[in-house]
Amino acid sequence: MQENKLPKEFKYFLKKRNWKLFNFQNEFLENCESDKFRQILISSNTGTGKTITLFLPIIIDAIKNKKKKLIYICPLKSIISDLFDNLKIIIDELELDITIGKRTGDESSLTKKKQLYNPCDITLTTPESLALMIANKEADNIFKSISYLAIDELNEIINTKRGDQLILAISQILFINKKIKIFSCSSNIENYKYLSNWLAFNGKTKIIKNNMIKNVKLKILYTDKIPDYGHGIDYATNEIYEIIKNKKSIIFVNTRAQAEILFKTLFINHKKLKLGIYHSSLSKKIRIQTETNIKENKIRSVISTSSLEMGIDWKNIDIILNIGAPKSVNKIIQRLGRSNHHHDGVSEAVLIPTNKFEYLECVALKRLIKKKKFDTIFEKKGSKDVLCQHLLLISCHSCFYPENIYKIVIGAYPYRNLKKDEFNKLIGFIYNGGYVLKGYKEWSKLKKFKNGFYTVKNDNSRKNIFINAGTIIDSSNVKIKTIKGKLLGTVEENFLNTLKEKDSFIFAGMTLVCKKINNDEIIVDLNKKKSDRVPVYWGGSMQLKSNLSEEILNIFKYFNQINLPTKINNFVIFQKNNSGLPEKNKILIESFPYKKGEYLFFHTFLGREVNQTLSNLLISYLDKKKLFTLNYIINDYSFGLFFNNNTFLEIKDFKKFFYFNLNKINSLDTTIAKRIFREVAMISGLTKKKNVSLKLQNNSFVNSDIIFDTLRKYEPKHIILQITKEEIKKHFIHHSQINSLKIIDFKHVKLKNLSEFSKALIMEKDKVKVHSPL
Repeated sequence: MQENKLPKEFKYFLKKRNWKLFNFQNEFLENCESDKFRQILISSNTGTGKTITLFLPIIIDAIKNKKKKLIYICPLKSIISDLFDNLKIIIDELELDITIGKRTGDESSLTKKKQLYNPCDITLTTPESLALMIANKEADNIFKSISYLAIDELNEIINTKRGDQLILAISQILFINKKIKIFSCSSNIENYKYLSNWLAFNGKTKIIKNNMIKNVKLKILYTDKIPDYGHGIDYATNEIYEIIKNKKSIIFVNTRAQAEILFKTLFINHKKLKLGIYHSSLSKKIRIQTETNIKENKIRSVISTSSLEMGIDWKNIDIILNIGAPKSVNKIIQRLGRSNHHHDGVSEAVLIPTNKFEYLECVALKRLIKKKKFDTIFEKKGSKDVLCQHLLLISCHSCFYPENIYKIVIGAYPYRNLKKDEFNKLIGFIYNGGYVLKGYKEWSKLKKFKNGFYTVKNDNSRKNIFINAGTIIDSSNVKIKTIKGKLLGTVEENFLNTLKEKDSFIFAGMTLVCKKINNDEIIVDLNKKKSDRVPVYWGGSMQLKSNLSEEILNIFKYFNQINLPTKINNFVIFQKNNSGLPEKNKILIESFPYKKGEYLFFHTFLGREVNQTLSNLLISYLDKKKLFTLNYIINDYSFGLFFNNNTFLEIKDFKKFFYFNLNKINSLDTTIAKRIFREVAMISGLTKKKNVSLKLQNNSFVNSDIIFDTLRKYEPKHIILQITKEEIKKHFIHHSQINSLKIIDFKHVKLKNLSEFSKALIMEKDKVKVHSPL
């Protein structure tokens, strides 16, 4: 939209703030004015105003006295909280008649009930809350009245089950109101076609790219004290202090446990630092208090997981620190964009590697950012367990006829190829559980009428469906409370199993002592004694992206031309001279004597998931040759198998191994099968998310592992097992670089001693005993 076409009130607002619309924002408004495109995708770097751009049409409509409504969806509640405050300021300054409300899991049920009967003009919500809205018949009036759907950070959720949940909800909403326009924004990626097709419910999607490059100042911290292995940061504590002591900062870490450890380390060594901590397992009250404290300058630095990497508009953050490497170019761009978060600000960040390998990874990240080589997003088929949950939510809305719902479902791009017989099997599953399970009323969620319509079975089923809705599986369901009853947050059950009264541990930045353990609660008090123990959360690891692993291998190829610190350079030289270096599409295999046995190492640099899969296959292959693995170790770069005696493996043995066909592997025999079955069972409604165990009619106690084993034995073609197989395959393809194995070559070297790369992993990791090959 040309500036002279903007309302004078809006032009004055921009002038008063010394703002000017960018070209991509003008182009967006021009396309909104016309009806040529019903879907518009904005691609722009973080800190360039893409989120607020999504609201420009409704703001300009309000200035022109055109009453419109908008629903905004984003993946993080922290974004919504911050965005709510910023929008309120703009709306109040323009004196607009626009009401705005939040609809997330943090809002009370009373607030959400009021919104159904008196909806706001702008509703800020998450995929989970939107999915719950479509289960309420009262929400139909909201959907009929809205003009715009706005989806933020689409690239972050499109390839997840939350994305599947979102697109099914949108498809249902568009069935109610076909006139809705869809706006979406994404950070820069390599391939836009998938995002464009995903949004294309009604004709083509218009893609608007912002070519403006935000200035970035990215450094890598190096000291000669950098460790050979491990993920501790003690070696750089003083350097971190010097960086942040006079600056406001966010210190990003990759796991919740790492956040707790770093907070305690910095607090003990530098008590004058005004520090906060932020991660998803902390209570809502603590998280909100931390957000308020950083805004009001009560704390100067906050240690955070990925919870704060998107959409937080804190313009007073001077610098970002990232402990380790986040395994992804787009993720580090998101994180460093939190610094000086405005279009003309220079984003300043420091990467702090925790070992020599991570230093090389940080160098690779910096090189990729300079080359503008962003992450690629590969297409994903819609998950059927999410569709099961969607159908259950639809049944809570009203009676539904399968044929009608099927047409709506296949209108969603990820589900476009879903066969009708597959859809009918899903209906049958949520109706009676399948052949083996249909005798148990617990697994029957629907009732069927003679005319072929289905509806929710009863009020109890409706409540269970609502309580367990969502696709985020987090086993952090054990509450940590003070002796006065204050909720600090949650931990996983496996931590509870290792804890006893009087034990000390670190949580929420405090050293706590366990006073009492209830079924699902740990009662604690403050403890003055030191403790190094922290809760470890399952699922916290990030996957190494293919562009990043390729760039690390490029560094190995041209390391003589790269200005690496002497200690890092020697690390690579010693590895090359004593053994060799892995190459693109060429794995380095080492075998060498170690203590009284032998190690076999594969240096792949293809990520943990590939290494886990490859090691499982290799253990199985060697078992058949009567070579039994005692234990193994694994990380993103390599894996090693240890044997009690010499293996005498030759080139021909490895050639035969690499001829394996991934499609012939029974995925239900892999190590992740039961874990993924558990997720599928929870999301599809087979088991309860709050408590994975169920009581059957005869009151016997059954958990998901028992259900898995029972179905494999008595109904191996059960639909839930087929879904599990599909999800395992997706996991290997989308969360790892498993397809790389199809074109892999290898080089095998026999060594007299362990190499630099192998030594780093042997010293770093606890060994995993091998009980069964897969």
